[in-house]
Amino acid sequence: MTDPMETDCTKRRSEAMLHSKSTSRLFIYSCKPDGSFSDTQCDGDLCWCVDENGNSVGAMSSKAIRCPPAGMCSLIFICFFIFIFYIS
Repeated sequence: MTDPMETDCTKRRSEAMLHSKSTSRLFIYSCKPDGSFSDTQCDGDLCWCVDENGNSVGAMSSKAIRCPPAGMCSLIFICFFIFIFYIS
């Protein structure tokens, strides 16, 4: 039976955690308390912004970055300018 609170983010996170036991290096998704993707995903020191579906938006950074809230990036052109505003 599938958990009704299970989201795409929590599914991906659970699968990655399960596989991480047999793999030394695997990215683990970060989810918000409501189960949606965290706006910022990081793997070690490398961070990037994601949209509401967990897709990478904008550039990656080796420093802490501030990402626009998911849902503000419905058009990639608009998102680019929002991303520039948030990182500056």
